Amino acid sequence: MSEAQVGAGSAVRSAGGTAAENNEAISFTILEHLGVLRASASGWARELNYISWCDRPARFDIRDWTPDHKKSSRGITLTDYEMNKICEWVSRRNSAAASTQDESR
Repeated sequence: MSEAQVGAGSAVRSAGGTAAENNEAISFTILEHLGVLRASASGWARELNYISWCDRPARFDIRDWTPDHKKSSRGITLTDYEMNKICEWVSRRNSAAASTQDESR
């Protein structure tokens, strides 16, 4: 990923209606690109990033992005606490699944 893609960016999006109707600029800075969950033939990719939106504290962010990071889909943001809870739950689930497999042997 290039410096321009990971650096500061801005997008024109709105909560309801088109960007042309609201003409609101939403600024963001991708502080850390953590990975691509999946990519489509159109070039859009679902990514996990650590992003600061509108100069607010950074959060984990999952959404689809164009290759140049100028457009994105709606997504979900998670605080550090929320992401840690999800990781804890997934880890607990994986541990339980592993012990169930061990018992069946």
